[in-house]
Amino acid sequence: MFASMPRVWCMPGLCEALHLDDDTRGDNSLAFDPECFYANPKLQDSKAFRPFGGAARRTVGYFVSVLITRFDLAVDQESSSSFPLSDLAKPAAGIPLSQAGDDVELLFGERREEGR
Repeated sequence: MFASMPRVWCMPGLCEALHLDDDTRGDNSLAFDPECFYANPKLQDSKAFRPFGGAARRTVGYFVSVLITRFDLAVDQESSSSFPLSDLAKPAAGIPLSQAGDDVELLFGERREEGR
C-alpha cells in the first residue's frame, strides 16, 4: 500500500525560504535590505545565508557583489564611448551582444569608506 523510500535520499531545500524567516534573518525579513547581513556578523556566518548558491552553482552575482562592495567603480570617460548599444543583427542567447567598439572600460579603486 505504501510506496517504499530508498535508504539514502535527498530532499531539496528552499534556501530562499530561509531568507524570509525572521528567526533566521532578523527583524523585518520581508523588506528588501541586503545590508542586514552586512551589519549583523551573526547573520554573515549563518548557514542560511545562501543568496548566490554554492560550489559549482555559485552565480556570477556573487562575484559582482564582491566587486561593488569592496571597490569603488567608475566609467573611464576618456576611453569609453557612450553606453554600449545592442547589436540586434546577431542572434544571441540571453543578453544581446554589444556593437563592436562600444566597450565600456571601468576604473577600479580601493574602497575607502569608513566602517566597511
